[in-house]
Amino acid sequence: VNQKKRLEALFDYDLSQKLDQISETILLMDTIEQLNKVKFP
Repeated sequence: VNQKKRLEALFDYDLSQKLDQISETILLMDTIEQLNKVKFP
């Protein structure tokens, strides 16, 4: 039972890490897009 719980926790952690990376990437792309609009109106 403990092994299963540990695996689930590990999976949840891994998933949240990936989601964090994805949202950071989206934020970065948004920022770049905004900068491009400023440079090339």
